[in-house]
Amino acid sequence: MGLQLSRHFRERWEERVGEPVPSPEEVEKMVRRHDTRWLQKCRDLYTTRGRKYRVLALYWIRDRNVVIKVDEKNDVAVSVMTREEDHES
Repeated sequence: MGLQLSRHFRERWEERVGEPVPSPEEVEKMVRRHDTRWLQKCRDLYTTRGRKYRVLALYWIRDRNVVIKVDEKNDVAVSVMTREEDHES
């Protein structure tokens, strides 16, 4: 099973990037390209009280100047971030 796009990702892509939402295959290609920069590893951590939480992987897609958050444990693109100036009206 390939990468899936969460509803949050799709909504944020339209709102912040201002383009039609790419297909899951296109997002996966963006993340896997040689010029994409990996910023943070996806991993499960635990609080001091033993509560589990997940840190999502972060990828900077240089040519679009966006950061994509990916839950690699479940193969889901969760969100997309842009510079504020890029999506202000």
